[in-house]
Amino acid sequence: MTYAGKAGALLSDLVEHLRYHTSLSNAETELAICTSARAANSDYIWNAHTRLGLQEGTREEALHAVDTHAPL
Repeated sequence: MTYAGKAGALLSDLVEHLRYHTSLSNAETELAICTSARAANSDYIWNAHTRLGLQEGTREEALHAVDTHAPL
């Protein structure tokens, strides 16, 4: 995004809106991020956001189900 000029700025605005200005609670937002991270096999994002999710009140059982691809 650093080299994308206006497009990068618009994308950054979109990311901020989707993360901070939705009807989801913080716990739900973190669970959604964790779900995306696990689906993309992004261990760095997974590790960072599972901690944030737990701090925000995301249930451990939900994170475990996402982590192990268990039935929801």
